Formats: sequence, structure tokens, C-alpha cells
Amino acid sequence: MPTDACPTDDALYAIAEGEAPSDAIGSHVAECAECRARLERLRTSMSTIRFLYQQRPDVAGEVTERSPVPRFVGKYFVAGVLSEDDEFVVYRGVHSLLQAEVAIYASKHSSSDDETRDMLFAECRRLGDVRHESIARVLDVEMLNDAPALVVEFTEGRRFDQLIDSGDIDSVLASRVAHDVALALAALHRAGIAHGGLRSASIVIAADGRPVIADLGTSRLRRPPTTGNREDDVRSLGRIVSDVVDAISSRPGAGGDRRLHRLRQTAERALASESGDAVDAMSFAAASSDQRRKPTIWIVAGILLALVAFAAWVAAKFF
Repeated sequence: MPTDACPTDDALYAIAEGEAPSDAIGSHVAECAECRARLERLRTSMSTIRFLYQQRPDVAGEVTERSPVPRFVGKYFVAGVLSEDDEFVVYRGVHSLLQAEVAIYASKHSSSDDETRDMLFAECRRLGDVRHESIARVLDVEMLNDAPALVVEFTEGRRFDQLIDSGDIDSVLASRVAHDVALALAALHRAGIAHGGLRSASIVIAADGRPVIADLGTSRLRRPPTTGNREDDVRSLGRIVSDVVDAISSRPGAGGDRRLHRLRQTAERALASESGDAVDAMSFAAASSDQRRKPTIWIVAGILLALVAFAAWVAAKFF
């Protein structure tokens, strides 16, 4: 049995990928049955992941002209590139062992200061404690080329800004986004956290129709970092709603949409808000979102009235 400590997962990942280990690690693995078993599990899992993702046209072969694509970010296999800007490369990834899909926001700004890194890791652990169906949970922080990489739940769907640009949005979806994102912000604010950089590209419309804030925590990785406050978050949501209303209003025949008028009032109220209460600012949108239920209510009420009238007629005729 070896007497030195077992190597970390990162060291074993490198060996599994074909990199030559140091003499010390190589000797340890050769003598440690447990480490050899760990290494074999990693090789099997990574081989399976690579095969599965090479068969998927939606992620296989995705590249970016601006930055080279790594094979791994920490323990996460990189399946493709979701987007890239001046601050981040966003990778679609999967955990090497658990095979859970994630989105990896890899910062382009190195962070060699240990104190700054420790603060960032502590903040991300706090963000990870927030649970809400309209927030992609923060799962992990890795390092890539001396820069932090934030790992969050992957949300399958389309970004809200892309839907706006393509015109694939109506006032019903806009109302739901305003309402559900307001509830998500309220959950963050109750935990003492502000998003700090909410924009339409922050929101993904999931396959089941849920609006999801997909980039929580990324504002902490920007240069300079932005944490913001509750009031900023509410006004940011107001600007998003205002932009959506403008986009929909430019279409022919949109002038008679009462829900659109209510959304415009919602945006104006949020932009003027000083309270930082996202739910209160978006209350008009909540009412607008509920309007789609009204036809069902009137149908049920009509059926009940008809039954009452029929019962009265039967009673009068036969009794």
C-alpha cells in the first residue's frame, strides 16, 4: 500500500486524457488499487460521454473563432460552445462522472489573487443555496487558465433576446416572463442577493415554457465586478419588458392588445420603482398573465347559470 495521499480527481482526469503523470503520481497509482479503480471509472465515463456528444448534431463540432475550445474545464467535459462575448465563453458541458449537463461561464479575466478567489468561491456557495424553478442553480466554480469558471444548471431552450429579435414572442409569453422573473428576483432578494446584471440574454425560455434566469452569479466575474441592488434588478426587468413591448407594438394589428397596454404600464411602474419590490412592480403583469384564464371562468359560469335556469324550468313545469 502507498503511504502518500491519493491524487486529486483533476490529476486523474489528466491521466485519463492521456497526459503523462509525474513520477510520484504514477508510482502511487501503480501501487494503489483504489486509485486504479477511480482511474478506470473516469476513463469509461469520459469515453461514454465523448461518444454520446459526438453523435448529437446540436452540440458536436461547435467551435468559436475567437477562443480555443478546451476538452475539459475541471471535472466537466466540454461538449460545445453556447455563446461568447468580451467577458465570457459559455460552454455546454457535462460532469465526467455524474453525466449531468451544465452551462459553464468561463471568464476571460484571470484572477491570481487568492483572496479574490476565496471571496468569489464563498459568494458562489451562497448563490448555490438559492432554489427557485425560474433560476438555474449555481453548482460549482472551476478554474480555467487562471480564470474562474462558473458552473450552473443547463437549461434547454432559447434565449429571450433571440426570441425578441426573431419575432417569436407575443404578449402572453411576455407577461409570463415579467411575472415569473419577478418572482425569481423576489426569491433572490429574500436571500439578500441581487442579480446585478439582468438583461434579456440572461433569460432562457425552457422547453416546458418556464422563463429561467440562466446566468446568476456571472456579474461577480465581470470586470469590474457588479453586484447591484434590488432597485437595479427591478429597473433592469422594467427595461426588458419595455423593450419587448416596443418590439411587439411595431407589428401590424398590435394596437388592440389590452395585455400589451398593461405590460407597458408594468414597465413604466418598474422603471420608476424605488422600493426594490419586484413582485409589486410586476403586479400588473401578473394580472395580465391571469387574463388567459378568464375565458374558462366565463364558460364555467355560463354552464352553471344554464343549469340553474333548467332546474327552475323543471320545477315550475312539473311541481
